[in-house]
Amino acid sequence: MTRLLKSPAANAVCVGMFSAFYTAAYVLAERPMYVAWPMVALTAVVVAMLLIRRRRYDEYHASILANCLIAALVLTMISIAIFYMITLHDPTNIDRKFGIFIDIHWAIVVLSDFAYVLLCRRR
Repeated sequence: MTRLLKSPAANAVCVGMFSAFYTAAYVLAERPMYVAWPMVALTAVVVAMLLIRRRRYDEYHASILANCLIAALVLTMISIAIFYMITLHDPTNIDRKFGIFIDIHWAIVVLSDFAYVLLCRRR
């Protein structure tokens, strides 16, 4: 696992596939793309910054990425709990609520990876 965390290319592939999946979900569900375009653009920036880096990250950088992924996981779990409580309180318009949850989850993951790239760009 540490080997994958040290590879900028593996990180770029993972975040790119993640965003490609959600972009496809937007297109297939015929949802408005005004939320998706900024996330696609930010993903492109993150992927470009990861691919520009020629050498592998060291243990220090791998621990920062692990912390960013843990933060994303915690925030996603909190958003799942909030989504669940909102849905239990008022189950109408579940498709819109789920869409908002997807927006939040996508933003959490891409922004956590963006924070990682910014933190590790000079070291």
